[in-house]
Amino acid sequence: MKNLFFLFLFLLGLTSCEKFLEIKPTNRLVVSTDVKALMGAHIRMFNETDNTLAGTSVPFKNEDLYYFFAFQSDDLNTDRFLENYYTSNFESLYIESLNWENEDMPGNLWSTFFSNIGFYNTIIDKVNEVEATETEKDIVRNEAKFLRAWYLFKLLQWFSPYLQNDLGIPVNLDSEAVGEADMRRRTQTEVYNYILTDLTDIINSETQPRESYNIFFDKLLAHALLAEVYLFKSGSGAGIEKDYAAAIEHAKIVLEGYVLPSPDFYEPFINSDETGVFKNTKQSLLTFVWYDYYYGGMYNIMSSYGIYQFPTDALYSIYKDNDVRKKLFFGAEKNITKFDDVADMFTKQVIFNYFHYAEMYLIIAESYARLGDNGNARIWLEDFQRSRYQNYEGFKGDDLLQEILNERRREFCLEQDVRWCDLIRNPKGWTRKSYQNEEEPEYTIEDNDYRFCLPIPLEEELQNNHIRQNPGWNM
Repeated sequence: MKNLFFLFLFLLGLTSCEKFLEIKPTNRLVVSTDVKALMGAHIRMFNETDNTLAGTSVPFKNEDLYYFFAFQSDDLNTDRFLENYYTSNFESLYIESLNWENEDMPGNLWSTFFSNIGFYNTIIDKVNEVEATETEKDIVRNEAKFLRAWYLFKLLQWFSPYLQNDLGIPVNLDSEAVGEADMRRRTQTEVYNYILTDLTDIINSETQPRESYNIFFDKLLAHALLAEVYLFKSGSGAGIEKDYAAAIEHAKIVLEGYVLPSPDFYEPFINSDETGVFKNTKQSLLTFVWYDYYYGGMYNIMSSYGIYQFPTDALYSIYKDNDVRKKLFFGAEKNITKFDDVADMFTKQVIFNYFHYAEMYLIIAESYARLGDNGNARIWLEDFQRSRYQNYEGFKGDDLLQEILNERRREFCLEQDVRWCDLIRNPKGWTRKSYQNEEEPEYTIEDNDYRFCLPIPLEEELQNNHIRQNPGWNM
């Protein structure tokens, strides 16, 4: 692959969507390398603690992301969060998030994910200028396409009002469009089309990934992300009739040849003495293991070494006594033990699963239920539950869909943004205590509340690019 001189434009202190979407800088870094090496350096950031590439990041290493979505959601008992010494370090983020009106984190998420998308745009565009075979280009291009699709999907989930197709997110995929990009909010349909096109390109690629280079160029990962995308899209303002069927199709491809463990052998996370990226474990297609010396992570405050955290009563109540997860996830005092061996102060590791096999089962079951095919929905639900319940006798309840949604909540409780994204799809409100606020001792988020969608960051967007704010937010 020929070495290529080009300007990789980036901003260290990003403050405007114009800069996120167009990579328009105030500081410039001249990179003399080839595109493959540049993308490779970025990929190594997921695998190696000390490797960095200026102007890019791994958003999932931002520990505040996990705290924020735990505070946004209804699985962590926020009334008891500050009962131990360690969590006082996060008191500010906690207080600012309790009423679901944190003004800082939306801007942090927006800028971090969009700035990386700008980097992927540059890689995808510049690889076309390199003298190389299409196979060599594909191993770079498809790596960037997966990450771009994944990050666009997260932004769409968090920042687009779920039922309003006209209020998607702004998107620019052209790294050369500096000062000329269309800054309007695209429709949800348009954004989904960008995401689906990138992932479909990966699946249809004749090139095979190279183990010595690729992590995210992986056709099973593309199918898994497509299953997630179609499920979320199906009930949104952009949803169409075939979405549930597509979710089923892609999830089934991921599960080909996979066998669920029996309850006696269920383990929610891998055991590893090594750090880095792990593929196709017993639990998921993708697992990140990082040292918590460099990355504290949400899970680190939920270990049982005198640093107790607790679930809400609503979460704890949906676990049955014969559910093996009840004993694995919670202690005798109902404290959270799910992450005891995942965020360990002695091994200094934190472990994160993405694209779980369990999720694929539940995507299939939910999609069948929403299509009205309760027969197949029950088959997939019971097949899954057989691997989580001792002496399982089948589902005995009346509300099949609600039981599937409950299984999602049981299985993925307190992991990343899973619960928050489910609440976006099914916005049921709740009440919790405020913190030392005499005027408002309780905060309530109502059913279908506007706060189930994050606000477009004021300084970054509304003032600089005149992007329409999400309904309800008068920031």
